Amino acid sequence: MPVKLILKKEWGIVLLLLLLTPMFFLNMKDCHDWGGDFAQYIHQAINISKGISPSQTGYIFNDQYPFAPNCYPNGFPLMLVPVYITAGNSILAFSYFMTTLLFLLGIVSFYFLRNSFGNLVAVIGVLILVYNPWTLRFKMEILSDIPFTLFLMLCIIFYTRIRLRSNSVLFPILLGLLIAWLIMIRSAGFIVPLAILFDQALLAGRNRFTDGEWHLNWKLGVYSLCTTGIVYLVFTKLIFPIETDAFSFYSSSVSFYEIKLTMLRNADYYIQNFQRFFQPEVGIYSAIPLIIKSFALSFFIVGFLFSCIKSFGFIEILTCMYFLIIFLFPNLTQGIRLLFPMIPVSLYYIILGLKSIKPESRIKPAVFAIALGLISILQYEPGIQKIIIEKNRLLLGPQEPEALEAFKTIAEITPTDAKIAFNKPRVLSLYAGRSSLANHYAQDISSLTQKLAEEDINYFLLCTDLPNPSLQKYLAENHISVHLLWKNTKFELYSRDVQE
Repeated sequence: MPVKLILKKEWGIVLLLLLLTPMFFLNMKDCHDWGGDFAQYIHQAINISKGISPSQTGYIFNDQYPFAPNCYPNGFPLMLVPVYITAGNSILAFSYFMTTLLFLLGIVSFYFLRNSFGNLVAVIGVLILVYNPWTLRFKMEILSDIPFTLFLMLCIIFYTRIRLRSNSVLFPILLGLLIAWLIMIRSAGFIVPLAILFDQALLAGRNRFTDGEWHLNWKLGVYSLCTTGIVYLVFTKLIFPIETDAFSFYSSSVSFYEIKLTMLRNADYYIQNFQRFFQPEVGIYSAIPLIIKSFALSFFIVGFLFSCIKSFGFIEILTCMYFLIIFLFPNLTQGIRLLFPMIPVSLYYIILGLKSIKPESRIKPAVFAIALGLISILQYEPGIQKIIIEKNRLLLGPQEPEALEAFKTIAEITPTDAKIAFNKPRVLSLYAGRSSLANHYAQDISSLTQKLAEEDINYFLLCTDLPNPSLQKYLAENHISVHLLWKNTKFELYSRDVQE
């Protein structure tokens, strides 16, 4: 095909590639905040690269404070392994990798949106996604959300292409491989095969109603789902087995006794975070973000309802299932994280809602959607400016000089089998090589004392940037048997006298 014809057809992706390139120069740092998830993912990747069980990270699970499972699914750690082998435990290298994944997510989201709305609308939609200051800060976090979203969108695009037309064996197998990897990245990916089954059943029912016969695409269902099951079991049970299942950790957190209260509380929480995504920074444009966030929520609802009425299908089923899961999970500390995988789909419904308007004027709905999208991107300027200004600022976290000194000292003066109580146990385990347990900052002293004795914890680390009133009170009440072992301007390491 001549170059001119390719550019004429694919000018949107060429333009998008140019516009996405600056992402590799925004918010690239060699430091991380205190969030513990990133440390666990990196530690699991290191273990995999060394042939060690991914579960052996030194993180001591506290059933009194179950903030994270013993081991996350191995899909994302496996993706980090080549980066670790190449560059070591470098936050900057991991940050470039996360930016590359976001770059790929932008491309995949472009094709997802272009199928329905054309090149220009798709480009603007992707820019709204990737250059949102929340997203630019988010890509600094070494977390599974961006890769999960990337593979979720790949599954959506691939399935929607073959759900009606494909009778081959190869495409369902490829789809099964994508789904298997999606579930290995995050357990919530199990909703995709469920949505496929529901969608195929719905299609068969419609065929029975219109044609009088059941038309089942059995090859698509059997080959894709069997591939998913086989690949998932091989990776999680044989090649990279883990001692605990993250899915059971999350499912056990759901309480059906308070399901109504949980869903109402979560719905309110995630609606607010959805609107916050479209109001990232107020800056000098205080009125515009307030209007945009209201438009975003309103047109998302309109677009979703319009799509359900017109043709309730796979994407609608998947959307309902995903929101049902996060509404059931009783955790209100994740912010935008759990919503992020649905942002590309939400943009799809927002644009659909805008296009559903039938104004009496000659202005086309697509023009209105483009204008509103451009205004949305312009409001990102204060947030992006702030990111640029703070590009050289060292984050409060494990790369601070005081933290590096603390981890180095702990590795030198404590025995290799030491167990340390600290707010960020997974970070301590990664950087100091010691087992660690965290307690809730407001835990009562009696239960804390019992748990520390039960786990044989004889070392305690305090940090001024991470207040732990409960542990501080415990140390004060046990000052006779506990003494200060080492300190610097931010950290204090205590040791308990071991009774012979």
